[in-house]
Amino acid sequence: MHDRLSRIQYLLHKFEIPEKDQRKNKLSINQITEFEAKFDLYFPEEFINLLLLCNGSFAGEGGIFGLHQEQCVLDIGYYFDLFPYWLGAKWIPVASDGCGNYFVCVANTQSKGKAPVVFIDSSIGYDQIAYVVASNLFDFLIFYLESSLGETGWPFDPEFVVRADPDILNFRCLQLPWDQGRISRS
Repeated sequence: MHDRLSRIQYLLHKFEIPEKDQRKNKLSINQITEFEAKFDLYFPEEFINLLLLCNGSFAGEGGIFGLHQEQCVLDIGYYFDLFPYWLGAKWIPVASDGCGNYFVCVANTQSKGKAPVVFIDSSIGYDQIAYVVASNLFDFLIFYLESSLGETGWPFDPEFVVRADPDILNFRCLQLPWDQGRISRS
C-alpha cells in the first residue's frame, strides 16, 4: 500500500498546477467521519488514505475529487447532490475525464473488501456502469495519472491493464473496457 501511495504522490507532483488552483487543504479523520455520517456512507480504507494524501486536485484530465472543496467540480458532496442515485448505490465519485464522464468507486461490493473503480459514460446514463477500469482506488489513480501524462495502455489494452492490476479480472460481473456488448447496472 505504501509503495502505491508514494507512486500516486510522485505522479501528482508531475502536474503543473497553478499555485492558486492547488488544493492544499488537509483533512482530519474527524472531518472524514463527519462527512460519512452526513451522507450515511463509509469510505473504503484506500479512499480515506487518498483523502488524507490528496483532498482534491486538478491533476489528471478532469481532476480528482475531495471533500469541502471551494471549486464544486472537485467536491464529492456536489456530485451526490447532482446524482443522488450514486449516494444510494454507494458509488463514490473519484474523478472526471474532463468531458462529462466520471469514475466512481463502487463501495457497495463485498469482494474481499475491494471497491472497484468504474467508468460512468454520460452517453449511456449516469446511473449505468459502462465498465470497470481498476480493481481498486490506488491502481485506478496510478492508471489515471499516468494516462494523463501520456501512458497509452489504460484502459483498453488488456495485457497492459491485467499485468498492472490482475485483480481486475475478479470483477468480470462488470464489463471490462475491452469487452464488447453488455452493460452492467450495479
